[in-house]
Amino acid sequence: MRVLILSHMYPNKANPVNGIFIHEQACALMQVGCEVKVVAPLPLVPPGIDLVSEKWKKYKQTPKKEIMNGVEIYRPSYFVVPGNHLLEYSGWTYYRGVRQTVERIYRLWPFDIMHAHVALPDGYATMLLKRNYDKPTVLSIHGQDMHYTVHRSPKARNKVIEALDSANVVIAVSDKLKKEIIECTQKANVVTVPNGFNVDDVYEDQSPLKDKYEGKIVILSVGNLVVTKGHEFMLHALKDIVKEFENIVYLIVGQGSYKSALVELVSKLGLGPYVEFLGALPHKKAMEYMSACDIFVLPSWQEGFGVAYLEAMAHGKPVIGCKGQGIEDFVTDGVNGILVKGKDSDSLREAVLSLIRDKDYAASIGNKAKQYVMNNLTWANNASRMIEIYNKLLNKSAAIKEGDR
Repeated sequence: MRVLILSHMYPNKANPVNGIFIHEQACALMQVGCEVKVVAPLPLVPPGIDLVSEKWKKYKQTPKKEIMNGVEIYRPSYFVVPGNHLLEYSGWTYYRGVRQTVERIYRLWPFDIMHAHVALPDGYATMLLKRNYDKPTVLSIHGQDMHYTVHRSPKARNKVIEALDSANVVIAVSDKLKKEIIECTQKANVVTVPNGFNVDDVYEDQSPLKDKYEGKIVILSVGNLVVTKGHEFMLHALKDIVKEFENIVYLIVGQGSYKSALVELVSKLGLGPYVEFLGALPHKKAMEYMSACDIFVLPSWQEGFGVAYLEAMAHGKPVIGCKGQGIEDFVTDGVNGILVKGKDSDSLREAVLSLIRDKDYAASIGNKAKQYVMNNLTWANNASRMIEIYNKLLNKSAAIKEGDR
């Protein structure tokens, strides 16, 4: 079976961890026998902008074709207005940018299925490509379409709905997202298939970080520094936690537009000695920090799934997330993790303190977390489920064509 993946969210020179989960799924699919190629378009670099912007310079330096872990990746360019302006037209410009590349691929490698990640722009462009190739299409929704794009403008919302309705199968990475998609359009055929984690990414070595933070209780967050990740609520909780446990260090991995506000809040709360901003780290380094932490906290109140929770659980760490989010699909409160109220520092404080005060309780949660994700939520589990969906689509497509004869 030949699967063509389309995703603008794919690791590249400008952002090597961007959409890493999509690449890991592609690798897992290849391991179970799929042939996979990826079309991962990048923004068209305007003349001269690469001279003043490091990010755009790296876009320009990214190879147009490369092989990553055996996955063949094509990177045509498409017109993008910075700042997501005119987002409602991005599916069309994406289609215009990739169609010749897709045509060249198809001539030499006639794919069986197109699998897009994100409704706008990828899913909408795939809907347009579908007119040229009589192939089943799959569309994976990871969160941003439902949490951001549909609220951007009425036109953007309509484009998302068109993409959802056009796909033969829509994959929601959590039941929460599935519910949101169905509320947006009841025409889409939606199934839940959770993301996974790469077992090989679990950091097994003896890290020097253990020595660096010896005697400290290490709390870790990994995620983009944006308002919805809830870092500020953890900081407010930390102000009270350090009154009882002064040997705390709160490590924040990630970069984003909210960093300056968080840095200011740390100063305002007098938490300077207890908080370290580590910035965006290579994935392997982030996994090393997960291996060294005692508690993983990400109080995001707008989380479609949250691979970072899985990765922390795979390291045997107790995780804390918010109720009503995608994490509820794989965390049972008080058993293999802790779920707290969203935007609530008090419940966060009590959850963290419960783990610090009772080490046996924390260890039990961490052990059960590791056992659960290892048995149920690896990329191998995900790939097996995707193969079932692909085969069902191909069998249905073949039956329809046979009936038309």
